[in-house]
Amino acid sequence: MTGRYFTAGKRRVEEHGVVLTDIIYRTFFMLSMPTTYQMTVTAIESQVGVTLEAAQNRLLEEWRNRKGHILNVWLRWLNLRVSPRYISIDTPF
Repeated sequence: MTGRYFTAGKRRVEEHGVVLTDIIYRTFFMLSMPTTYQMTVTAIESQVGVTLEAAQNRLLEEWRNRKGHILNVWLRWLNLRVSPRYISIDTPF
C-alpha cells in the first residue's frame, strides 16, 4: 500500500513540473516504509548508487519473501491440523 501512495504522490509532484532528483524520491520512499522493513531499508541506504527502481525492487523482493514465509508456516500448520494421523475426536472440524 505504501508504494501505491508514493507513486501517486510522485506523479502529482511531476505534474506540477517540479523536478526532484532520484535520491530525493528514494529518500522519501524509504522514509515511507513501515518500521518492520527498517533492516532492509538500512541495508539499501548503505549501498552507494542505488536507484529508486532498484530500491523498490529490493523491497518488493523482501515483501514476497515475507509473504511466502507466512504462507508456508500457515500451510504447515494446516497440514498438521488435517493430517489423518493428527485428527482426533477433539478436533473441531
